[in-house]
Amino acid sequence: MSKTREIPRQEWPGFLDAFSRSHEGDDVRTEVFGRDFGAQEESEHLPLMGITADFKDVGGERITIALGRSPEDHVSHAVVRPTRILLLEHDDGADEALEIESADGAPTLLRLVSRDGAGPAGGSADRKLEGARSNSR
Repeated sequence: MSKTREIPRQEWPGFLDAFSRSHEGDDVRTEVFGRDFGAQEESEHLPLMGITADFKDVGGERITIALGRSPEDHVSHAVVRPTRILLLEHDDGADEALEIESADGAPTLLRLVSRDGAGPAGGSADRKLEGARSNSR
C-alpha cells in the first residue's frame, strides 16, 4: 500500500534538491488541477532536469520544475506561493509522485513514469494524494 507524507516547509529546499538529484533524467508527467478547468496535463514523458525553490522575495516565493533533454530544449512550470508539498511513496519506499500546492488552491502533480509508460503507482497516485488533501483540511 502506498503512503503519503507531507514535507515540512523548513525542509523544502533540501528535500527538493535531494529529490532532483535522485530523479534527474527520470521520465515524469506533470498535471495542474484547477477549480475552473479541472485536471490539465502540462507535460508527458519528459525527463526531470530539476526542481528548485526560490524563497528570497516575501510574497514571491516559487518552486520551479524544469523538464527536458537539454537546457536549450526544455519546459518549466512555476508554482507561485507554494503552501504544501506531499510525497507519495510506493509500499516498497520508492517515490511515486510529488504534489505541490499553491496559495490559489491549484495543486501541481509531478508523477514519475516508468519506461513502459505506466506510472509506478499503477494509477493510484491521484487517489492517494486526493485522500491526503481531504484528510488534512
